[in-house]
Amino acid sequence: MAQKIQCPICKAILIANEDLVIDDKIEFDYEKIKETDKEVKIIKCHNCKRRIKYYIDR
Repeated sequence: MAQKIQCPICKAILIANEDLVIDDKIEFDYEKIKETDKEVKIIKCHNCKRRIKYYIDR
């Protein structure tokens, strides 16, 4: 079963189609994003209209 990824700010579901969600952990913590050397991506929440940075922790 796929995880439901929620916006860390407004708690709305970011991706409605569960088939597109991966099983790896997705990190939203800003301090961890600054320290990582992994590719950082941006997704926009359709509920609160904020752009959220994240990376996939494999």
